Amino acid sequence: MNKRVNNIKRNLPQRFLIGFLLWSFIGCGGGQVKISKTQRLINRRIYQANVYYKNGNFDECLNRLKKLLQIDRNDPYIHYNMGVTYAGMSEYDLAEKEYKKALAVTEKIPEVFKGLGDLYYRKGLYQEAVDAYFTGLKLSPKSTEFRVCMAKSYEAMNKKNLAIRQYHNCLRIDKKDPSLYLNLGNIYHKSGKNKEAILHYEKALRIDPDNLKIYNNFAVIYETEGDFAKARQYYQKILKKEPESIQALVNLGILQRKEGKYKEAENCYHRALKEKPDCSEALFNLGILYEIYMNKPKEARQYYQQSCQLEKNYCLKVKKWLKNLEQEK
Repeated sequence: MNKRVNNIKRNLPQRFLIGFLLWSFIGCGGGQVKISKTQRLINRRIYQANVYYKNGNFDECLNRLKKLLQIDRNDPYIHYNMGVTYAGMSEYDLAEKEYKKALAVTEKIPEVFKGLGDLYYRKGLYQEAVDAYFTGLKLSPKSTEFRVCMAKSYEAMNKKNLAIRQYHNCLRIDKKDPSLYLNLGNIYHKSGKNKEAILHYEKALRIDPDNLKIYNNFAVIYETEGDFAKARQYYQKILKKEPESIQALVNLGILQRKEGKYKEAENCYHRALKEKPDCSEALFNLGILYEIYMNKPKEARQYYQQSCQLEKNYCLKVKKWLKNLEQEK
């Protein structure tokens, strides 16, 4: 999908678990288990470590969790939370080891499988991610989170039909989550099924009428279909609600360039740069505008060079163009 279309962001797990929250009830009658003093101590200190995690102090959080291993080396929640912390530090191999230590004690904590699945996803091991999410789903069958993660993994494997199936499964559980309709719309747009995409974006918008991501995706679809007037209306709606939206300004600039409105496009890019001077996309598109459409090679060279300094991908694209511009001096 065009990167200008918004996807729901996926994050590594950021929840800390405390033993008694999940293990406080057992038996058919639901009788409450008496928690030992040791377990209460561990729970309290996990909670304290979580404060450091939330504040971004991962080292101190990890130190406190490691000390808890001196009390109970086999507590799965200590290992799970250490896995979460290592993942937050981008130490994915160490995170995986801690998750597996938790699983060696018990395979009944669904969040451990969520953590493992996220790690595999980050490594590009999408089938392994699906397997982990599916195991977690069996422990938490009403969860839409596991199904969404499975859908993202299937999408990464280009198995769009399986991804669509998972999103529809989610909607059977929760019909009021706009992100589900938004993600479905994105997949349909990727598949070239813009009517279905628009249908699901409309459903998302009815639930969340102030979601600017949905407006952006509408605009991109209408732009790809050549309906520039409708696309422009949606970009302008975004800017009416959020005048400093860099994404909307750049996207509107690209649209106006396609319409031959070069001065208006130039203005949009400069407005974006006023909000964010190091916006590589605005710099890159200004280079294109000046070189190809406004016959300003000096300005084009300047903005191409700035975009290259910020984004290596642009360097690969404009290296030859810069060479041609140098020859035109």
